[in-house]
Amino acid sequence: GLCKHYNASIQDFESNDTNLNASKARLHAYQLLMIEMVIYEYRQKLASKFESIEGIRALHHMIFTKTHWELDKIKSLDLQDILFVLLDDIRQDRLSDEAQSYLKKIRTHQYLPTVDLSSYTGWTIGEGQQYLKSQQ
Repeated sequence: GLCKHYNASIQDFESNDTNLNASKARLHAYQLLMIEMVIYEYRQKLASKFESIEGIRALHHMIFTKTHWELDKIKSLDLQDILFVLLDDIRQDRLSDEAQSYLKKIRTHQYLPTVDLSSYTGWTIGEGQQYLKSQQ
């Protein structure tokens, strides 16, 4: 997982605030979780019996409703471009109070290194849906 990707031990990930690699792994996990929560809450608002918007399709739909771009253009965007277009939407303060409360427990440090979300291939957008659904 992310610890292996960043060459950090599980112990450092869980409790070492001074280990840079562990901090990168925690930030990466935090950002992925926030994206998953945004997707989950977006899907809850748009729940339909006719169309299931899962994973990357949810982010594509968010971009479509925000920009009205053609779907082919939206589908050609890489993850970094998708996140850039949705920068204003993928924020902790845009989530439900419950989700914000949970994320505040995770993000306890002011200094966080930068990470490249696309550098880790062990995650697929929308994968967190099964875990978020079980929390209801």
